[in-house]
Amino acid sequence: MKNTFLIAVYGTLKKGFRNHIFLENSEFIGKGITKEEFIVLRHDNLKEINVNSDNNYEWISKDSSFPILVFPPFGKIKHSFTPKKCLVEIYKIDENTKKAIDILEGYPDMYGLKETEAITDDGKTTNVLIYHFYENNI
Repeated sequence: MKNTFLIAVYGTLKKGFRNHIFLENSEFIGKGITKEEFIVLRHDNLKEINVNSDNNYEWISKDSSFPILVFPPFGKIKHSFTPKKCLVEIYKIDENTKKAIDILEGYPDMYGLKETEAITDDGKTTNVLIYHFYENNI
């Protein structure tokens, strides 16, 4: 039996965006929101993104920008931005899909991968993996 993973995505891997092709054959579990708070920024200009609304992502499809999620504890960016819970889509992926996404995300050099909790639309709490940007790469 192959290993499977629950992954929470918040940017270009979401439905309708340019990298969703990586998840085409994966099972969509549902939408959710993280229990933990993060800082989410545009990678190209380091402007804060409100990740509490699906309406704040239209810029992703218009250019080559993408969001970066920074996990606590926060160092140098702590005083400039406000941590928020993040809307996510949750997928069940297999090992091959995870390996492909690891390469896309530059894991483990550019991005890390951490287990966190998300609350699904039906109110259940589930453990998910989420890619996060290393603050020292900013």
